[in-house]
Amino acid sequence: MLKTAKPQSYVNNQQLKYAKQLVPQGYEWRSISPEDIPAVTDLIRKNIIGNPFWRFPEGAGGVLCSDRAGKPIATAVVQGIGFEKQGTTKGLFQLTDIAVIPEERGKGIGFLTLMMLEQVIKDFPKDIMFGGCESTAADFYSKAGFHVLKQGESLPVPVLGQFLKNANSNYPCYFYKSY
Repeated sequence: MLKTAKPQSYVNNQQLKYAKQLVPQGYEWRSISPEDIPAVTDLIRKNIIGNPFWRFPEGAGGVLCSDRAGKPIATAVVQGIGFEKQGTTKGLFQLTDIAVIPEERGKGIGFLTLMMLEQVIKDFPKDIMFGGCESTAADFYSKAGFHVLKQGESLPVPVLGQFLKNANSNYPCYFYKSY
């Protein structure tokens, strides 16, 4: 384990702190709609290294953050997998991408975008949300309540009864949160 998740009380306090700062400044978050997909695609392509041909995954969802003028400045994209196991619906959610434009970084916008993503998926059965990151992003995900694994460490997925091995050299560390 590279970083353990901060306690939920810490995450809640950070969320409240950032919301009190950013909402009065006119920042708004909403679920991604079909009309938002071109703006989300542009944000990802311009702000995530190695994704110049990125396409919005079919069946994906997420959150888009806009500034006071309505300009898209941050996004988070998630894909879900639902299945039945022993008569109970289970779910895995993979955070495939999160991006904040450079001039807006460091203000808590990415943190709140990630927190709003949890609101988007709150009504779906879920056991784990996970994704891949660079080791330099470990603090960010830890502060948002995720555990961050060391590079090359496999992700335990108890609901599947197996481990996932990360083959992504750009984002070699898994982060995850169990529900």
